[in-house]
Amino acid sequence: MRVALGILACLCVTGTVLGTDRASAQTPTLLWEAKGLAQPESVLHDPVTDVLYVSNINGAVMGKDGNGFISRIKPDGTILERSWATGLNSPTGMGLHERTLYVADVDRLVVLSAGSGSIEKTYKANGAIFLTTWSSPKTAPSLSPTRP
Repeated sequence: MRVALGILACLCVTGTVLGTDRASAQTPTLLWEAKGLAQPESVLHDPVTDVLYVSNINGAVMGKDGNGFISRIKPDGTILERSWATGLNSPTGMGLHERTLYVADVDRLVVLSAGSGSIEKTYKANGAIFLTTWSSPKTAPSLSPTRP
């Protein structure tokens, strides 16, 4: 599967959004392309290590098959570790707080070490059907469930 993450990664790393008025509109340019990923869903930049985390569903969306994983990629598109963190189901949104990586994984929040990728904790989101978005207010992480 060919995946064009270059533009998305560029937006995540720089926070730049192309102009909104017609006079300043630009045509996006593909900066790089990462190949070999498996249904990548989200990209998150780690400013401490200058690495991109990429969630890979690698199976049925919302499937609880244990095939999902997180990849680590350099900002130039070089894949450092394709299966850096494993044991996930259908990982989607991610957040980073104090060297801890939080991953929304169907109906649970998975807490990973940002250093090793090892799973430290999991929290079941009772009643959730499909967790997608992670945010980190100053007090505590929060998730946004999606319901069909």
